Amino acid sequence: HLALHQMSYEGLSKEEKHKLAIKKIARLFGANQNKDSDVEKRILQQILRQTNEKAVADIARSRLAVLQCDESSESDSDSDAEELPNLAPAADPCTAAPHPAAASATHICSKAPSLHDKLRAVVREEMKAPDELMCKSYWSSLVSTQVPTTSALMSQEPTLALKNPALDREVGPLPARAMGVLDMEPTPRFSLCKESGSGKEGEVGGAWDVDPSKLRHPGYMMTAPSGQLPKDWWSDSQGVCIASLALAARALRDAGWPPVFIFMFDSAWKLLDPLFDVAGRILGCREGEQVVLEPSFFAWALSPLSQPRPSPNSAVNKGLRGEKVVTQSEIGNNFGLPHRDYSYTDSWMQHPAGKEKENDEAGLVCVWIPLVDTSLDNGSLSFLPREFDPYWSDPEHPSHLLPASTLPDTPSITEVRFPLGGLRPVCALAGSALAWAGNTVHMGSACSSSASVDPRVSVACTFRKPGWGELCGAILPNISREEARSMNSARRFQLISQSLLLYSQWYSIPKQLPMF
Repeated sequence: HLALHQMSYEGLSKEEKHKLAIKKIARLFGANQNKDSDVEKRILQQILRQTNEKAVADIARSRLAVLQCDESSESDSDSDAEELPNLAPAADPCTAAPHPAAASATHICSKAPSLHDKLRAVVREEMKAPDELMCKSYWSSLVSTQVPTTSALMSQEPTLALKNPALDREVGPLPARAMGVLDMEPTPRFSLCKESGSGKEGEVGGAWDVDPSKLRHPGYMMTAPSGQLPKDWWSDSQGVCIASLALAARALRDAGWPPVFIFMFDSAWKLLDPLFDVAGRILGCREGEQVVLEPSFFAWALSPLSQPRPSPNSAVNKGLRGEKVVTQSEIGNNFGLPHRDYSYTDSWMQHPAGKEKENDEAGLVCVWIPLVDTSLDNGSLSFLPREFDPYWSDPEHPSHLLPASTLPDTPSITEVRFPLGGLRPVCALAGSALAWAGNTVHMGSACSSSASVDPRVSVACTFRKPGWGELCGAILPNISREEARSMNSARRFQLISQSLLLYSQWYSIPKQLPMF
């Protein structure tokens, strides 16, 4: 908007000025696409990654909503609909009320609303998801059909061995208490007991090894239960089978559902429950304080970039013969650009003096849990320790929220604004957790086509100290532990919808979803 209004080229139409403004901004933000709308979307996504001002983020999300609506209308309508005004304000994907100037957008989308529109309507409680998607039977049959061995999860046998169809090897026994992975009823209260290790009685996370000082230096840490393999701890203590969750995430992906829909299953929420304790210890919560979960979480199920995946209608046991080739921008696949999830200001409660940053207290922590063992080949995470990050605590610097970006004329080349040699890959066992300060630079690595182990499957979320604000752009509030334990299917679907919208700055929302 500023670029357009500051230009004063006489004799040019509004549309011509708009195109020139886009080209001018594109040089700054690394856009190089054929369509003006694609260029503008890329610019807006880059702005969302860089800005720490809510007003700017709101404008960018509003404009993206109009572009999405316009794109959907062009693909779904045979008639020549009236073009949307390029600069008309629009509804925020999650928060803002419809603006009068976006009335034409509403008119155009009324015939065939895009998936983006449907998700936003679900979040704002303007529409409900189909009843079929609220039923246990739909998700159970979906997973068991796509991955035949997963049907064993519904068996009443006390112990079953689960095989990975890709490698034809056993991935471990499933205890009887892990059979509820597909249980879709509201999750009952978990029984909490005193565990070994540090922590207070009643905190299941007390069994985890935690060093809060690492959140400040180097800015990240690995944490896991003490005394046994993480996946065994989950099975024995929480009744969660990590291996079956990984298989279910892949099944969702192959059936056309983003892996984040794993959060329709109880076991995904049971996976998060002990992390309330772990996050509270990392953030130094006082007695009586309980962290809250941000209403945005995600899941990944990687595929080798050069390997085609099965189409939603193909059987897994017929081999990987699908027509679709995986790209990094596909939702649920790796995001390989070094980035910060939050600015320093968003991540740390600053000391009153303003300059003594070593006394600042962390206000949030990001947590990532691999559901398979990660290696250098199958998609590990890498972190930039604070000592190598010149802008770690400098939120005013332009490179603080843009540590890396693609070059304007060569999108395949990334410009990095930190010492590349400082990056540290971290391999983790399934069921362990990586935690980092919101302002720590990190990135995911792609899965190699020659990896000897399964591609990475993982979930991630963010915990906040009580009173440490709400997530910018979210309409649904933070989630308490009690709410997470008793959430029904409709609320889960609503939160997943919001997560897809909020992550749309990193991944393109699919054109459609099955049954929705």
